[in-house]
Formats: sequence, structure tokens, C-alpha cells
Amino acid sequence: MSEDYLFSVAKNISHLYEIKDNKVYEFLKNHLYILEKLEEIPKHIELYFGKRKIQLTYSIDPEDGSECLIINIIVNGLTVDESMDILNRFDREYWLTELRDKNIWENVLIDIKYILKINLS
Repeated sequence: MSEDYLFSVAKNISHLYEIKDNKVYEFLKNHLYILEKLEEIPKHIELYFGKRKIQLTYSIDPEDGSECLIINIIVNGLTVDESMDILNRFDREYWLTELRDKNIWENVLIDIKYILKINLS
């Protein structure tokens, strides 16, 4: 696969996700069939969580060595209970029903992330 093609893949999703690790792009290079879904998932996240920063990270399961991508939804401003309630609704109403894509379920996880800002002054 050409580097030009990989660049175009990166450009397609870089405006939707914050991506800090080139391993994300390498993973996508080998799993191009999930790219289209990765392009549509953020609009569904926004329907449930509102406008949020979304990160796409690469991960390896330490137990079995399997690779996956993790979509981290940054949910500052919500309590843990509120964000978990929304995530459960997102799972029931979209991820497990409307999306219906085994390739996504096997290769992409959704997680909630809180970024704390600490003022040391």
C-alpha cells in the first residue's frame, strides 16, 4: 500500500479525532474496512454526548496480544454517573443495534476519558 494512500486515510479521519500515535495509521492500513465507520461514529457520539473532543488511540491487549483502536470520548463537565448513563444509552441505541458491525466490535472500543486540569499556583 502506498504512502500516498495512507496519507489520504489519515487526512480523512484527522479532522474527526485527535491522533497522537502513528500506530493508529498503521493499524488502519491493515484494517481499511473499518475506516468508513470511523468516519461516521463521531456524529453519533455528538448526538449523545454533545460536542466533545474525541481521541483515537492504538492499544494491545496484554493478555492475548490482540490489537485494537480505542475511541476516547473526553467528557469533562459530566459526572461519572451521567457519562456512564449516556454511554450505556449510546451502546444500546447505536453501537450494539444500529451500527451492527462485527468488524468494528472486534477492532474498536469506546471509552470515556476525563482530563483533569490541576492549577499548581
